[in-house]
Amino acid sequence: MKIKSVIRAALFLALLLFVLLTVNSVLMPEYYLANSPWPTTAAYNAFYKMEKNSIDVLFLGSSHCVNAFSPMEIYDAYGIRSFNLGSEQQSIFLSYYWLKEALRFQTPSVVVLEGRFLRTLNRYDPINTIETLTRKCLDPMRWSRVKLEAVRELCALDGSQSIESWFLTNIRFHDRWKGLEDTDFISDSEITCSQLMGWAPGNGGNLYAFEPFTPTDEDQTYELDPRMVEYFGKTADLCKERGIRLVLVDVPADTDAAIGFAVEKLAEKYDVDYIEMSEKSVWEDLMKDEQPNENPVAHGNIWGNLRISRYIGRILKDDLGVPSVTDGRYESKRPFYEHVKNSYRLQETTDIDEYLELLRDDRFFVFIAVCDEAVSGMRDTTAEGLKKLGLEHEWNRETDFRKSYIAVIDDEGITERSGGRIFLSGSFGDKERSYDIVSSGYEDEGESYASIAIDGTEYSKNLRGLNFVVYDTVRRCVADSVNFDTYAGSEARR
Repeated sequence: MKIKSVIRAALFLALLLFVLLTVNSVLMPEYYLANSPWPTTAAYNAFYKMEKNSIDVLFLGSSHCVNAFSPMEIYDAYGIRSFNLGSEQQSIFLSYYWLKEALRFQTPSVVVLEGRFLRTLNRYDPINTIETLTRKCLDPMRWSRVKLEAVRELCALDGSQSIESWFLTNIRFHDRWKGLEDTDFISDSEITCSQLMGWAPGNGGNLYAFEPFTPTDEDQTYELDPRMVEYFGKTADLCKERGIRLVLVDVPADTDAAIGFAVEKLAEKYDVDYIEMSEKSVWEDLMKDEQPNENPVAHGNIWGNLRISRYIGRILKDDLGVPSVTDGRYESKRPFYEHVKNSYRLQETTDIDEYLELLRDDRFFVFIAVCDEAVSGMRDTTAEGLKKLGLEHEWNRETDFRKSYIAVIDDEGITERSGGRIFLSGSFGDKERSYDIVSSGYEDEGESYASIAIDGTEYSKNLRGLNFVVYDTVRRCVADSVNFDTYAGSEARR
């Protein structure tokens, strides 16, 4: 009887542990596993899947780091294997412990630390950040002596934290069950942003008036955060102990001469390379041969991010001697990476023929609806471009004049309708998403109308000509909504 009781107790405890672990994983905040612009958990999970000792450069830092440094861009330009371990408001304390964790698996020759959080940015938080983002950074870290040390140190510094809540996250997030969504139950393999090696493209607009500073060493009295300075010293010492070159970087932002001077003195103290991109001479070097629509300031936009990535890549290769290699893992991600860039190009493309060329990617689902009239001014090249997408409709200036038209290109195939006022509803993405489309030409009941709704949200511009809505199956969102007035010269309107 005693043996049976012991077995039953053991089974009960095993079941209880399984349930607790499952609940813990599901009750983490939804942005942990959602395929969001800040896929931190997905990035950390991807890091753990990298082959051991296969990364030559590690990036650490705050959201500025996450946006600024694209490992795939650096690999494409210079053949350097890197990984971005940054996260939102990742203070120097958190960067230090992620470096310790990373060194359990990798032997980088260079660590690039983005230094915005050397300043006091969260005055009332002991580690200079906020709890939700601390947890977003530390929760995905595997349990080991490193994580235990980080949690113990955090709890010692912050009396509001308890070690138990880090083991049993449901203690902290017990109300999360009320807002669970399907993205909370998807597997890591489905979180495709993890393929970007930790990089999250910036969503900032075009470059605004930015004034770099001219450095001076006169009367500069800015005080850096004492605790962040302490953990920077620990980071520098750890890199020196492991024979790693540490590079301290600040991307273009709100740094001034006083801050730059204070950080430079800190870097000199620990014999660390320092690159301040807000400093005038560095800024001018960074922006040499500047192209339209590039914004590298703060979070910037994707094109500014890629400019910074190539800039730091050149320094890594030419100044620091990081070797170029060919790596199958990075090579295999090139098609995915090109798709991500094309998804952003869509939002800026104004020529319809170039736009149709970008749509020739099966990771895009395309929804088209005509409003009023679309054929009179349509170029022959545009009609050919629509055919290259797999559409079969023959555009005729006489029979299609002011007539309605709908097209859907998704995982169910291609659907086309034309003629009178048309309504079309369906589902896509393994039937997880729904669409409702209406097209009405000028001749259809005297009303011109084009509606494209996805999951009940209207996206169509409802303007004369061809209205496009493009759904990106990789980013799991609407990538673009645009109208081309093919009645009068194919003007793009967003």
